[in-house]
Amino acid sequence: MRLQTGNDELTNAVTSISHDLRTPLTAICGYLELLEREPQTQNSACYLAVLRERTNAMRGLTEELFRYSVITAAADALDCAPICINDVLEQSIAGLYGALTARGIVPQIRIPEEKIVRSLDAAALRRIFDNILSNAVKFSNDGGSIRFEASFRPGADEKHIVVRYVISDTGVGMGRDF
Repeated sequence: MRLQTGNDELTNAVTSISHDLRTPLTAICGYLELLEREPQTQNSACYLAVLRERTNAMRGLTEELFRYSVITAAADALDCAPICINDVLEQSIAGLYGALTARGIVPQIRIPEEKIVRSLDAAALRRIFDNILSNAVKFSNDGGSIRFEASFRPGADEKHIVVRYVISDTGVGMGRDF
């Protein structure tokens, strides 16, 4: 039992660390892209190339770490509790706001004021939103647009509502909302 608890704690720590590294790495890559567009001396171009290579290597390692943690995490390890989905989405958007504005992307955000509360694993939901938003930033054109929209309507009975999140962008390969 103690061994399993230690393994679960290790897996959770690896997941948290890899997740926590991804957002600042996205911001660093955005700022590197901006620096690479500036006039450069021969030395600064060399330094930026080294920074780009090391950042890409770190991103690859972080992705491997994240994939490992996802594979080893059991579905029953989810820590479900009532959370406000709106708040989790807002936190994910706020975490990437610097990367968005650094690339000249002004996000269009429309989230209902009425809070949508569900029993979910907050960290898992945050990872989902962060992954989707990071990809939207990574593959959007500079000066492009990204739209975040959340809406809901009553479901088939009083206990349920239908929640719809739309994240669309002007990135390559993204022809429709998903």
